[in-house]
Amino acid sequence: MNNLDAALAAFRFNTEQYPRSANVWDSLGEALERAEKKEEALTSYRKAVSVAEAKGAPNVESFRKQVARLSETLRSSEK
Repeated sequence: MNNLDAALAAFRFNTEQYPRSANVWDSLGEALERAEKKEEALTSYRKAVSVAEAKGAPNVESFRKQVARLSETLRSSEK
C-alpha cells in the first residue's frame, strides 16, 4: 500500500505540473482504480479524454475505452 500511496502522490503531482497531458490523467486514473477509488478514477479518465480531444491526440480512443469500461463496472456494482 505504501507504494500505491507514493504512486498516487507522484501522479497527482504530475497532473499539477502537466495538466494538458492526457497520459498523466490516465495514469492517475489507473492508480486511483487500483486504490479502489473508482469514482475518482472515472473523473481522471474523463479528464484524460477531455484533454486528448482538445489536443487531437491519436490515442483518445484508448482513454474513451477506459471511461466506458469503468462506467460499466460502476453501473454493474450498483445493481
